[in-house]
Amino acid sequence: MSCYCKWCGGSFASLKIMSSYPCNKNPHGKCHEPYEGDEKANYYCKWCGGSFSSLKNMSSYPCNKNPHGKCHEPYEGDEKANYYCKWCGGSFSSLKNMSSYPCNKNPHVKRHEPAL
Repeated sequence: MSCYCKWCGGSFASLKIMSSYPCNKNPHGKCHEPYEGDEKANYYCKWCGGSFSSLKNMSSYPCNKNPHGKCHEPYEGDEKANYYCKWCGGSFSSLKNMSSYPCNKNPHVKRHEPAL
């Protein structure tokens, strides 16, 4: 069973091996971080709602809506009929729609963040 880095999409045989190598795409630190969601047909960025066929493909493009870094950050939850902001509780039909509006209740960045 492979482990995938949520920032670069790299595949590793174990979490121990993954944590032994630096990740040049991780905006929060130097190590790879495990993607904790399930394998999917499409992966979505939690900041812009963009759809990608793989985590590796997602990490190849910059995200102009990510307030923490330059890369897309994968949404690790399941696809839903409605997505809810974890700060204000607002309901949206897609992650892309959620990213189109500011959130005044988010104390860190003025963007909606999907609740898992």
